[in-house]
Amino acid sequence: MLVNWAIVKRQLRRAPAVVSIAVAAIAGTGTAAMAQAERPVQQTENAQDRSAEFRSVLAQAAAQIGAGNLEAGRKLARRAFMLAQTSAQKVEAARLVASALFRSGRYSRSEIWLRRAFNVAPDAATQSILRQEFAQVRRKNPLRLTFGLSVAPSNNVNNGSSSETVTIWNLPFQLSADARALSGIETALNVDLKYRLSESARQATNFGLVLYGRTYRLSRAARIAAPGAKGSDYSFAMAEATLSHDRKFANFPGATSFQAVAGQFWYGGTPYIRYGRASITQGFEISTKIAASLSIGYENQIQVRSGGVNSKIKSLGAGLNRKLANSNTLRLNLQYSDTASDDPTERNVATRLRLDYSFAKPLLGASLSLNLSAEKRDYRLSFYDATGRHDRTLTAGANLVFVNTSVFGFSPNLTLEASRTWSNVTLYNRQSTSVRLGIQSTF
Repeated sequence: MLVNWAIVKRQLRRAPAVVSIAVAAIAGTGTAAMAQAERPVQQTENAQDRSAEFRSVLAQAAAQIGAGNLEAGRKLARRAFMLAQTSAQKVEAARLVASALFRSGRYSRSEIWLRRAFNVAPDAATQSILRQEFAQVRRKNPLRLTFGLSVAPSNNVNNGSSSETVTIWNLPFQLSADARALSGIETALNVDLKYRLSESARQATNFGLVLYGRTYRLSRAARIAAPGAKGSDYSFAMAEATLSHDRKFANFPGATSFQAVAGQFWYGGTPYIRYGRASITQGFEISTKIAASLSIGYENQIQVRSGGVNSKIKSLGAGLNRKLANSNTLRLNLQYSDTASDDPTERNVATRLRLDYSFAKPLLGASLSLNLSAEKRDYRLSFYDATGRHDRTLTAGANLVFVNTSVFGFSPNLTLEASRTWSNVTLYNRQSTSVRLGIQSTF
């Protein structure tokens, strides 16, 4: 058998652990066997070399950041991240990149790298540290951007009546298919931006922007029942800008919040309502476990689709938050509103009570919160009944966030909701249920 002496000489020049492999080749095991025997040792050496290079680059990055050379340190830390071979190494490098970005004032990018570190964190203890670091960066970052995406099957995508026939002035009428509840699947997306304009020990001013949209795909049964209807006919979108100012006045029992809002709704792809709203909320810090609030608001609406009908809404609200002995949280909110409108059939008064209960500890790996609300709404005038229109609505829901399943700090969440409206005008009887699956940030 011919021996490739060039290969042998190269092997002999390597570390002593490789010499035995070269000798075996000379003894006649063959070049193919030699390559197979050599590969694990080469891989081990390559891994050791890569780990040594990682440590060296990481140390250089830390030194550069410590010396204030933040951009050079960031680039070296990023290179170390690419060299990292274990989860722990990736976390080390990602945290160093985040540190360099934080020190240079690029807080949003720092948050992204902390999320990358969180995604590869090897244990719960490391995740806990990263959550704390993320919270520190978020407090410093003037920009907060969150988004949500959800998909939900629903038995009433068009907010249609639950009755097939209605009684108007004691006469029965058959409803068309598209006026009755249609089933389908809702897809929704929301983006929430908040930017801190100024902040001090006693005040904070923020600008906010909310974009929300949802559209539907009708079920096969709905398409058969109402062949002329499309899911996009019931699509809804909202854009809302907010300017808020929170201030702690001397001798006041809590923070005072001022808020101005401007927004617009679209329905079926066309402008629906434009509105502006102003409100003042006074907080009351009763104890370390109990907080309350009182609010007053005024809203002006213009119904674009109805020829510019103008409505003015006055509102009062009260809230109570209590942390219970088991660390669970109970929230109560009471709202009263009085709507005056150019359209007499839109004038109404409404009272709504909502109860929220949040569990402090996860149940079966999920963070759980429950809610229940009841609303009473009375219209002074109705085309369909001499006594006006009187609606009573009951809504119950549950939200589960699967905190043990997380990608870059985002976890899936499941929202269940059931609602029913009873009205003296049977046209407005409503019943709906939905199961919504989405994603949300857990820190």
